[in-house]
Amino acid sequence: ASGCPPFIGIEINERPNCKNINKLVEEWIVKNQPDEIILAARWSRYNWKSLNETLSLLRKQGIKKIIVFGPTPVWSGVLTDILLKNALLNGTSIPDRERLHLISDNGVDEEIRKISQEHGAEFVSIRRILCNPDGCITYLNTKHGPVPTAWDTAHLSSQASDYLIMHSRIFK
Repeated sequence: ASGCPPFIGIEINERPNCKNINKLVEEWIVKNQPDEIILAARWSRYNWKSLNETLSLLRKQGIKKIIVFGPTPVWSGVLTDILLKNALLNGTSIPDRERLHLISDNGVDEEIRKISQEHGAEFVSIRRILCNPDGCITYLNTKHGPVPTAWDTAHLSSQASDYLIMHSRIFK
């Protein structure tokens, strides 16, 4: 559910329904025993160490394949606004990559990777796929023209999501 991290038994004041929603998901997992589960969240907004309990529960349920996606690049404003403002003010074209307006993840990507690996889960670093020392990819060229990689400060566009899945190689 929107704004609900995949944490078992956690209450979030701003999202009072998350605990019940996650309980329903947990019950569904126990009943249906899926082979594979994918987890993702805006980890930096929550006590991401709670991921340990979720991964432990999934392992106890016998889930064969668990994939955890790390944090997406988070921009200091809506990406399209940042790009347009920079292009208009500087009289330049839209850059392929941008780093000045990125918010640091303060090592969350690495910490989520460690927790994931401790539980035998596959970890996908979104930042390693979309970013390098020059910054993060700002747009993708499509048959309909350039499309931004994010439609707000942190949510990937459909095209960027497709790009991520193709480059993550999770569906080998």
